Amino acid sequence: MSCDWLDPEQSEHLWQLFDEWFGIPRQRFDGLRLLRRGEGVFAVAEAAVGRIDALQLRSVGLCVATVRAVGEYRPATRGIQVFGRWATRRVCELDDAQLGSLLRGASLPWEGERGLRLLRWRGTPVGLGVVRAAQLVAQLPRNVTEHLQLQRMERLC
Repeated sequence: MSCDWLDPEQSEHLWQLFDEWFGIPRQRFDGLRLLRRGEGVFAVAEAAVGRIDALQLRSVGLCVATVRAVGEYRPATRGIQVFGRWATRRVCELDDAQLGSLLRGASLPWEGERGLRLLRWRGTPVGLGVVRAAQLVAQLPRNVTEHLQLQRMERLC
């Protein structure tokens, strides 16, 4: 795998976006280096960087964002699930009924400005949603929705 490491300025820009989007402090990303592969941006521990180039790997790291255009990023579900516990802005705390509705594909009435939201259920970050036209819509990949549906069913048994 050929590594396309982001330069420090690009990395800082992405980490600042996490602060702007969700209030996740910059220091939460200390010790991580960013690597771009295709449309994905992956966080890798600094300690592993020297070894990665020498290994024949197909993928490495934790996907924290996807690239939309030059300098434009969108947070990735896995990155949100890992770092979202430190979010202080644009967080939607969901109860069981709200999560169930979103998992069934429904939207929820939601006040506030339009844009991305970090979805948390029982204090655990589960992924992203978006508010538009006073409605919250989940943007969760199928594997996440299936996992959450199973968790909710287990709680009911």
